[in-house]
Amino acid sequence: MQNNLNTLILIREEFYSDRTLGSILFRNNLYVRTLEPPYYPPEHTHHNIRRTAIPLGLYRLKFHDSPRFGPSKIYLSDVPHRSGILIHAGNTPSDTTGCILVGCDLRSGRLTESRIVLRQLETFARQLHTIHREIFLYITR
Repeated sequence: MQNNLNTLILIREEFYSDRTLGSILFRNNLYVRTLEPPYYPPEHTHHNIRRTAIPLGLYRLKFHDSPRFGPSKIYLSDVPHRSGILIHAGNTPSDTTGCILVGCDLRSGRLTESRIVLRQLETFARQLHTIHREIFLYITR
């Protein structure tokens, strides 16, 4: 794994048939809560690249202008057999198709304050990128 000064860690904590809940940490401190599609390992019969959480691993984070979500959005590069995986705002499983949603807290299965938290995460990621030139997301269970 990369040096923790340029790596965010996504820890998946709760697994359901319609969602995966977790947290992104930086240097062992909680930074944001996450919501993703259900997680199935690539070898599982329910694994589907468009409706399944990203496989565990280390991914380089880059910035991408998204026609849907706007300029300079965080995306994960080098995800096997996938492209266009963003970290973006949203509240429920229906708001994601393979992407990572971020928010402040979970209430009744919904992320709260998603847009505010996304802006904070994007600002933080840009600062890390300016300092380290490369930033990563390590996804673990």
